[in-house]
Amino acid sequence: MRRWLALCVLFLFLVPRPAQAQPVNPEAFTGPTIFLPSAARTADASSEWMRMVGGRGILFAVVTSAITATPVITISLEVWNPATSSVLTWKAFTVTITAVGNQRFGLWPDGTTTANSGLQEMFNAPVPFGASFRLFFSVADADSATYSVVGWPVP
Repeated sequence: MRRWLALCVLFLFLVPRPAQAQPVNPEAFTGPTIFLPSAARTADASSEWMRMVGGRGILFAVVTSAITATPVITISLEVWNPATSSVLTWKAFTVTITAVGNQRFGLWPDGTTTANSGLQEMFNAPVPFGASFRLFFSVADADSATYSVVGWPVP
């Protein structure tokens, strides 16, 4: 029994660990998803890792229910790079929240904003098929915002 325990402890110390937290069994992104539940935030936040299945992009909305002053948030689409065991920022953009309400965004190939799209921003940034991805929200100032983030895959 002691030898077995000693081998287990030795194994735990010898196994190399990735530099960052590798996504383990990311949830399949196949339908409407809550990326972040509603909460007051003054610090960085990220969604759970997801896996793009059968889609070529993402539509998502930042739904704000309360703000203090004018919070500035940088939203990043991050993907997992298995070759380097690290997170790669695929696309990043900055949003200033000036009022309670919805801000809608799209990320997919050939993304363009039109007057009738109803989207604040559209980016030509397809999510790699089968890739593990997450949305990361970086706060640029101390202003508080209560918001949630919901999303849908683009077929």
